[in-house]
Amino acid sequence: MSHDVILRLIDEAKKASLSNFCCPHTNFSVGVSLLTKDGKIYTGFNIENHGILSICGERSAFVKALTEGCREFVAIAVVGKD
Repeated sequence: MSHDVILRLIDEAKKASLSNFCCPHTNFSVGVSLLTKDGKIYTGFNIENHGILSICGERSAFVKALTEGCREFVAIAVVGKD
């Protein structure tokens, strides 16, 4: 994997982290970018709520990709906002 692709994954994960407004309990957002075998990038972030239905950023990115039909992954970048 090229250095440019790695930097792009990190940048996309940072953007996802900064766009997260769904972490009222910890105030710590996590951004994720997931690279598929065919070169698509899916992003996600952690989601917190008042119940027990919180979801980590990795899961949100995988759910997004899986619902789009992607099944083969190459890399993942995970970034904390702080």
